[in-house]
Amino acid sequence: MKEKTKTIIAMLDELLTISKNQRTSQSSSANMDITSIKTLIEDRNRQNREYSEAKLTKFAEAIINNLNTTNDRTSKVTQSKQPNFENIRRILEQTAQNIDEINARHKINETRHSFALETKWNWAVLIRIIPFVGSSISILYFVSRPNYDRIDNDLKSSYINMKGEASHEQITELENILGPDRDNKKIGQMRK
Repeated sequence: MKEKTKTIIAMLDELLTISKNQRTSQSSSANMDITSIKTLIEDRNRQNREYSEAKLTKFAEAIINNLNTTNDRTSKVTQSKQPNFENIRRILEQTAQNIDEINARHKINETRHSFALETKWNWAVLIRIIPFVGSSISILYFVSRPNYDRIDNDLKSSYINMKGEASHEQITELENILGPDRDNKKIGQMRK
C-alpha cells in the first residue's frame, strides 16, 4: 500500500513539474496550488492504512482466540485420565476364557432343514402326501358319523321311554330336532 502511494505521489510530482514548466512558458501569472490535492491524497492513504490495520488486528485476534480454544481443548484431552489398558486386556482375556468354557460345556449341534421343491422326488412325495391327508380326514369324518346317529337314536328312545307313549307327530318332531338342521338348545333341554 505504501509503495502504491509513493508511486502516486511521484507521478503527481512529475505532473506538477511538467505543468509548472508548461505554465511558466505560457503564462507566469497562473500558478496552481497542488499542495491541497497532495494533502487530500495523503489523508485518504492514511485513513486506508488505519482501516486496513484495524481489520488485520481484528482478524489476528480472532485467529489467536481460536488457537487458544483449540489449545485448551487439547490440553484438557491430554490431562484427562488415560484408561488402564492392562485392566481392559485382562478383563477381555477372562471373558474369552469364560466363553470358551461355556462353549465346551454346552455343545449344541445346529442343523438346518430346508424343504425346496427342486427335484422330482420332492414333487412326487408332495403329490402323494396331499391326497393321503385329504382321504384320511374324510375317512375319519365318515367313520365317526354313525356314532352320532347312534347317539341321536339313543336320545330318541330314552325320550320316548321317559314320556311313556309317543305319537307319530312327536316322533316327527324329534326327527326334525335331531335331523340335518339340528336345534342344539332343544337337544340340551332333552338331555336334562
